[in-house]
Amino acid sequence: MEKWNSYMAKGTEILLLNNTTKNIEDLTTDDELIVMNASDPSFDAAHLEHNSKEGGFATNIIKKEFSLSDVVTIQLENGSEVTVTKDYPIVGANKSAGWQVFDIDIFIKTYLDTTYVTSTENRNELIYSLVSNVNHEHSGIHPQAKDWWDSSISGSMHPSGRQSGGVPGRLAVGKPIVVENTFLNNGKEKYSNISNIVEYDTDEKIDMYCIELVEYAHYNILNGIVCPAIELGHLWPRSFYDDRGIDHNWD
Repeated sequence: MEKWNSYMAKGTEILLLNNTTKNIEDLTTDDELIVMNASDPSFDAAHLEHNSKEGGFATNIIKKEFSLSDVVTIQLENGSEVTVTKDYPIVGANKSAGWQVFDIDIFIKTYLDTTYVTSTENRNELIYSLVSNVNHEHSGIHPQAKDWWDSSISGSMHPSGRQSGGVPGRLAVGKPIVVENTFLNNGKEKYSNISNIVEYDTDEKIDMYCIELVEYAHYNILNGIVCPAIELGHLWPRSFYDDRGIDHNWD
């Protein structure tokens, strides 16, 4: 199974099941995080507030050094913000439902053999082939979209900028993001729009951390923002790898 290997910055607060928080650098495998169980047959990915919350433990916490130029800070209108690597998905809401990432190229390199994606055209061909497998009337390729980065098409190759066919939408200012109130179902605002995205033009080093959670734990909360945090299986079906002659570890 491929492991989740996107990273969050030192100082990121993780919400625990007892409703306290702990910085990622202080987290241990004994700490019980609040998570949602995506393996439950009744799991509702479109309405996260309908799902039950559980406790989940980290099986591993990995520390790695990155350049600041490899990360972004996502700031929300409600004051929450999180600093993550550019391939880290954050959960969007409404017409931006599903995973949203800052850089699709880095995301693909994280989850797919990098020898396959060798150019922008090659990457777009990959995305089109993945998205074409879904219902076009629901969230398929927008007929005017020429590129995942096409800013005129709501931030992605999909008409609503949502995740589709295993391809995340693009994080952009104004997109609604799911916040912890959805988890807690406390009657407060469940979404907050992105107010700013900060990039860093420096090679200054920063400590980043990755949580590997028990397999069923599909979402947890970072600085009040809902993000996937799992040991991912394969992002795309086995046939996708086989058809392109890409090595995989399905067996």
